[in-house]
Amino acid sequence: MLIPEKEQEVPTIAATDKLTPPPPITATIVHRETKIGDSLCALPALLSLAGLFQGLITVRGPFSRAVTQLVATSLLAFEPNALTGEIADFRIDIHAAYKQCNLQNQHMAVGLCRAIGLPAPSSPIFLDLVEAPLNLPPGLVISPFSGSSNGWYKVWPMDRWLRLVAIVKAYYPAMPVYLLAGIGDTTEAFSAVGCLPLINHALPQVLHLIRRAHLFISIDNGISHLAHFGRCTRHILLYPALLAPNLVTNPAAQCFRGRPEDIDVGTIAAAALDVLGTPLPSNSPLPRSEQGAA
Repeated sequence: MLIPEKEQEVPTIAATDKLTPPPPITATIVHRETKIGDSLCALPALLSLAGLFQGLITVRGPFSRAVTQLVATSLLAFEPNALTGEIADFRIDIHAAYKQCNLQNQHMAVGLCRAIGLPAPSSPIFLDLVEAPLNLPPGLVISPFSGSSNGWYKVWPMDRWLRLVAIVKAYYPAMPVYLLAGIGDTTEAFSAVGCLPLINHALPQVLHLIRRAHLFISIDNGISHLAHFGRCTRHILLYPALLAPNLVTNPAAQCFRGRPEDIDVGTIAAAALDVLGTPLPSNSPLPRSEQGAA
């Protein structure tokens, strides 16, 4: 007599036994301070990680809250403080990259990608960033403040900025001139020569403004990095001689490198008037309808 085989018991899964998703990848920012420009330089590496793993990247450490407003993806989650004793999957050391890239004459965004084993992005680096409408007509936008407690080596003298504005206004009296400033920056002298101060605006609004400007002129600061990654091509950049030429420049900008006191106002004014007298380039981010109006 054949004895029937015992039916195999199929294990059951209790309602509480759920498949748990893998823990998120963590990237820890290591830096002495939180700065807009440095956070922007770290953003290409973070976005590359999100694209590589197609999952949530938790970013911990000193990352600018203002820059988080520019991030279009939901794959980056920002937490201000690193957990004590936590071992990060990726460690992004801003200060170490700054020193290394300055020695190698390499852009910081490229160096930060390479430091964590990612391919180097091609230059210029354009990112998909959020912008928010700012209901102002296009004009000249200037960003003269460093936003740094130790920015003496990059700040162009105020009297030259004022002279520059006066020259441009003499040729284009109806053109608005917008002054980008932060809380605590001194704006009264700029207002006296006809500038409209825009103080502490959100970066998506600033991006909207400089993308549509007839011309953007800045020193090396957080907004000059925004112009690079946000594809602002009508940009004149006053770049400090103490930094390697490629360290934090905007490759799409017309760059004047030197000690601030050696950069002549006549040279910058001539360059500005030359740009203002030319049509918008075909690769401008402006819609065609706005190009005609500009």
